[in-house]
Amino acid sequence: MSLLLNNVFVITAALLSGFSRMAKSFEMIMLSRFFTGVNAGVSMNIQPMYLAESAPKKLRGAVALTSASFTALGLVLGQVVGLRELLGGEESWPFLLASNAVPALIQLTALPWLPESPRYLLIDRGDKESCISGELRVTVSLSLST
Repeated sequence: MSLLLNNVFVITAALLSGFSRMAKSFEMIMLSRFFTGVNAGVSMNIQPMYLAESAPKKLRGAVALTSASFTALGLVLGQVVGLRELLGGEESWPFLLASNAVPALIQLTALPWLPESPRYLLIDRGDKESCISGELRVTVSLSLST
């Protein structure tokens, strides 16, 4: 749930930076970067925790490290897309700053289909049956994919 709510920050930031040139407002860019930073800070803590809690014990470390790998991939992709020939030019920089809405929209559509973490179901909700079935679902789906 917190990952879903966190996307509000990044979508707000994308809208602010996307329309900043039209509004001729550098304050919108500053506010946009603030919201992007809040989103990044929350995501960098919540995503690895969700992945580690949802993974089976045998794969927990490897699954938790995927967050760091995708962060590095995102940094490289941002550098490449920010080249002047792509979206780094004077006319297209608002699109570059607003492009962080794409992963947020993907996450908004995909997250409702993923199970809650078993730890959350057991400790916060007190739902032992859903916790056990959630662990089994994650274990079965991961074992089928490997």
